[in-house]
Amino acid sequence: EHWKVIHTFVFVRSDASLDSEPLAVLREGSLLCAAKPEEPRSSDGKWARLGSQAKVWSEITSDRPDFVALGREGIFVLIHKADVGDLIRLIPKQAVEFQRQFSGSSRGVYEDLSKLDHWVVLKECRMVASREEETAEDFLLEEGDVLRSVDHSMARIFRDGSIRWLHVPAGSQVFKAPDQLPALAGGLQKQAY
Repeated sequence: EHWKVIHTFVFVRSDASLDSEPLAVLREGSLLCAAKPEEPRSSDGKWARLGSQAKVWSEITSDRPDFVALGREGIFVLIHKADVGDLIRLIPKQAVEFQRQFSGSSRGVYEDLSKLDHWVVLKECRMVASREEETAEDFLLEEGDVLRSVDHSMARIFRDGSIRWLHVPAGSQVFKAPDQLPALAGGLQKQAY
């Protein structure tokens, strides 16, 4: 499960209780990947449980996520507080399988996408074929879209002067908000940025 922090700040806590030890603070706008805990909610359903590899991106400009869970199981984030409202918002779930064709092989291999890099679009931007100019192959990404990379080792953020670019390898997929359906038949045909 993936969450967006929509309150000014939210505590990551050692247990599903407001009296438990705060372990970290998530700021408004942060994105949280719960990293497949055994049970996604507390027994009362009011808390999101985080897995041992949970990650948070505190700023959209971060080169890499910060790890919140630090290998610990059974840590929690409150979803809703009666006097405040929602603290975090669930980002809609998309398909969990993606057929990836390996070069030289005619057989498809199904992979769990939660193990691959993914980014949630926070504001409208373009995925471009060329960093120098706009082309007909450019693709508009809108708020709430999810970009999934097929190769963690190839999907890298790099700087070109003051601009940060994300290298998106061929085969990556975009899931369009709000229903999170795949937008590119067969995935991205060429690398993009």
